[in-house]
Amino acid sequence: MTKVDLAYRALKKLYPKLTQDAKTSLREMVAAVGNARDKVVADFAWQAWSNDLMEDMVWEGCISTYEQLSPTKDTRTNRWYLQLPFKPLVLPKNMGIYQITPCNNTFEYYQVPSTFNSLFNGSASKELEGNTGYWLSGDRIYFTVKQTEETLLDVHSISSSEDIADDDYFPFPPNLELDIINMAVQEYVLTKDIPEDLSDNNLADS
Repeated sequence: MTKVDLAYRALKKLYPKLTQDAKTSLREMVAAVGNARDKVVADFAWQAWSNDLMEDMVWEGCISTYEQLSPTKDTRTNRWYLQLPFKPLVLPKNMGIYQITPCNNTFEYYQVPSTFNSLFNGSASKELEGNTGYWLSGDRIYFTVKQTEETLLDVHSISSSEDIADDDYFPFPPNLELDIINMAVQEYVLTKDIPEDLSDNNLADS
């Protein structure tokens, strides 16, 4: 399902209560659907975190995958980083970046705190038993060990709806579809200041 598909469903739910001159806009409903999805997913995640239920969260329905991204070396700091082509949602434990894996490989990189290098400098723990760690800083992901420009990574993320094209697959938990539609309709109605058609005949009341 795409954002456009979901927006059509929201308009279908709303349209019987609109006057003919309400000028329903698919583009504006698409934006409302995106905002609603981001808020519903974020609220659900933060509530789970506050109740210590993060381990029970099922994230797969929310994930977008960006394939074959290549790291770059920062010549000023000599650190390797990945410039993100999207904005992850702000979620507990930086879960906006769900997983990073090398292409055609089954192992994954491990998330570490941004203070990892200074905390474990000179310690055997810094080696992560031969694994690679990463941390999120703004719109970049930094790595604990050297990468190469030939390295290709798949990044699985819970991305902001703004960075998902209207006609691309739009990831959201199916059990939250109604919540998203209802919230989108509410935002749309408030934004457009839509009058209600009391006769429920899709025509403007005179």
